[in-house]
Amino acid sequence: EAVPQPIVITLFGAFSATINGEAVTRFRSTKSRALLAYLLLARPQPLLRTTLSELLWPDYTPESAQTNLRQTLANVRDSLGPFVLIHADRRHVQLRVAPTLWCDVFQFDALLDACQQHDHPTLAHCPLCRPRLQEAVALAQGVLLENFPETDSAPFSVWLQAQRARVAGRLAEAQTALATKKAPLGNLPPPLTSLVGRAELVLPMWQQLAQVWGPAREVRDC
Repeated sequence: EAVPQPIVITLFGAFSATINGEAVTRFRSTKSRALLAYLLLARPQPLLRTTLSELLWPDYTPESAQTNLRQTLANVRDSLGPFVLIHADRRHVQLRVAPTLWCDVFQFDALLDACQQHDHPTLAHCPLCRPRLQEAVALAQGVLLENFPETDSAPFSVWLQAQRARVAGRLAEAQTALATKKAPLGNLPPPLTSLVGRAELVLPMWQQLAQVWGPAREVRDC
């Protein structure tokens, strides 16, 4: 049985963060939450301070943007206290993922990566990967950072739309695999390849279907 982590951050649906079961309410602004979300999804590489300041404060002078970044980093650190997850020097900032942190998007990606790396004849008929797919689909409740307030930053909005497209593509792949019958029909051989890793092909199809059906519906295990 999994041991609950002290820090739990959800990015599917509305952003939320809890520490030891208590909601984190110390974020002073949308920029603080946006910075934390960006650092989470940019793991594990360190990021230049200039990259972060230009992402969130593109219309500010470099000096003002850097000042805002310092203040926002301090607020995120305080909000996650007593856990020290953000490490920074004069040029770089990095969120180092620790065993104390659980994030729904981390788990979603880890489950689908495990399916992609597992050696099986077909994804849809694999008894190990089907439960992983079901768990990943169950985690993806709502659009990534749904109803996230505007940050008055066009670069951040572009990045967020790209992240939403990425996870929507992976979700569509998982739902498509789960919709496949557990056993091959008739004497037809199973397909040689899966849809995992082909988000760029699946996403346009998913978007077209969404226009016909309206909001995406849950695809249940057949």
